[in-house]
Amino acid sequence: MAEQRPFRQGDIYWVDDFPPLHGETAKRRPVAVVSSAAMLRRDEYVLVVACTSSVLPSDTEAVELPNTGTTPQARSGLIRRTWAVPSWWLPARREQLTEYAGFIRGDVLRRVVDAAWKHIGISPERDSGAP
Repeated sequence: MAEQRPFRQGDIYWVDDFPPLHGETAKRRPVAVVSSAAMLRRDEYVLVVACTSSVLPSDTEAVELPNTGTTPQARSGLIRRTWAVPSWWLPARREQLTEYAGFIRGDVLRRVVDAAWKHIGISPERDSGAP
């Protein structure tokens, strides 16, 4: 079995059988890692925010992520318009995050992390530096 790459805040992974959101059935969807580097070193779980390609009007904090459909140089690994929905956060088991797609950084990552951590109820710890 290949060794899994280290997790980083801002990484995008695909997760199979993600728990239902808004009454849907479980399905495959992308998630964004919001755990800080310190949390990733010490915690068993990885805090993630679920992403969707069909944002609802009630999801006012949704953050649109870069995608190669509108920005060919995007590094997220997403091919169509996709939004991170900060209220859809949860702790994921590390073994659930097996298919790395890409990453987000900069202002987009800051907005996702700040909004997610507000929902989680803790102060944001943002990682610095590029991949």
